[in-house]
Amino acid sequence: VCILPGWWGVLMIISSPPRRINSVYWRSLLWRVDRQIGHWSNGRLMIRLATIHPLDPWGSKIGGIETAIRLMLCYAPEDFELIVVGVTEDRSERAIGQWRVFDFKGRAVSFMPVLEDCEPNRRRMIPLFLRFPLALRRHRVALAQAIAVYHRIEPLTLAHIPSQKNVLFFHGNPDEMISPLSEVRWKHVPKLYKNCLLYTSPSPRDRT
Repeated sequence: VCILPGWWGVLMIISSPPRRINSVYWRSLLWRVDRQIGHWSNGRLMIRLATIHPLDPWGSKIGGIETAIRLMLCYAPEDFELIVVGVTEDRSERAIGQWRVFDFKGRAVSFMPVLEDCEPNRRRMIPLFLRFPLALRRHRVALAQAIAVYHRIEPLTLAHIPSQKNVLFFHGNPDEMISPLSEVRWKHVPKLYKNCLLYTSPSPRDRT
């Protein structure tokens, strides 16, 4: 697992013109990744990047991580094949368990939702970040030819999705996640959260 701090990417988005994300933010994903991963299409070497996050890019979910993902999809380089495994807010348009290619602000995105969430901004008794990894396992998602990009540790630790490489972004200080003042439910099980961190990064050299 290659771990990159999310705040680094956020600072780049704030301080750089959107187009600069093409050459800086997205290519940072490959900094610690085997450069031979990819496939040729129409004479161009394409890299498959799969974002795994409980988000419907065309939906109404709001948040910093969601904004970052939408920006990355919008301004990704042309030689990246974009894949998203997420949730759907409209199963009549984006059916559960079916791969389809959709247009996202001029970019083709292969999308498969594994769960329906019509009210993504509503807090529920069973957290979405628990239901989502279980749905990933139920649909047996496999991305053997792609680099899997995660923005939360739950899907990475619980779903066990086959992929070429895994990249995990942190969008905050892990210590603050389990602080008594945190709004995140991990604060109730801090030891479990720390064990998940150890699982996602078994070796210090995987950290950047």
